[in-house]
Amino acid sequence: MLLIDGKLATVTIPEAVMTTELAARLRDVAEQLMYETSVYVVLVQTTPPHFLHELVESDVTGHYSVSNQVTMMLAAWSRIPQPIIAVIRGRCANVGLSFASLADFRFGTDETVFAHDRMPLGGVSRRFSQLVGKGPAMHVLLGGHVMDANEATMRGFLHVENDAAAAAMELAQRLCKQSPVAMNYTKESMLRGSDLTFQQALLQELDLYMLVQTSDDRLEGVDAYLKKRTPQFTGE
Repeated sequence: MLLIDGKLATVTIPEAVMTTELAARLRDVAEQLMYETSVYVVLVQTTPPHFLHELVESDVTGHYSVSNQVTMMLAAWSRIPQPIIAVIRGRCANVGLSFASLADFRFGTDETVFAHDRMPLGGVSRRFSQLVGKGPAMHVLLGGHVMDANEATMRGFLHVENDAAAAAMELAQRLCKQSPVAMNYTKESMLRGSDLTFQQALLQELDLYMLVQTSDDRLEGVDAYLKKRTPQFTGE
């Protein structure tokens, strides 16, 4: 499921149906990636033609087990500091939409659609609303509206490409050349800043900016610029 090749970690989800076992495995992967300082970018893709769907158990106890595991898994993925790129093919529904909303970049094709026909789970009512707007999110989560690729692109939720996997890989390789210190703090600033007042966000940005200024990556970037060479960032 997890393949680390240099600075890029690729997570290939082997099933389209969420189970307690799959949720537990994805949670373990997320917890490993949190502390993999050698990994600069995380790329998520699926083997089946469709993205994730949630499994509905036949009994209440079984369904609670799946829901609990899914919630813990998504909470773990929300704490990954590195940029997350998702390749979304076909139908992305329910827990798949929750997972996709945690990605920082989403690539799909003209066939990609987003839907939701269950009670919200995994923070989707908050994260999806922040990304596409409360009105459009209400139509999907409450009204049963299926958001197609054109609408998702218009709302900034999806990048449509003829070869989504190739486009995602191109971005991943480009980001792997950047400073992970700057990328991770930029991601943290954007995600946390949306919950702060403007004055609090200003102070947070200043704090993170000063942390970047004291990093070895900042010195490497300045030295590379002055010497007209390609920087070699280490994440320190």
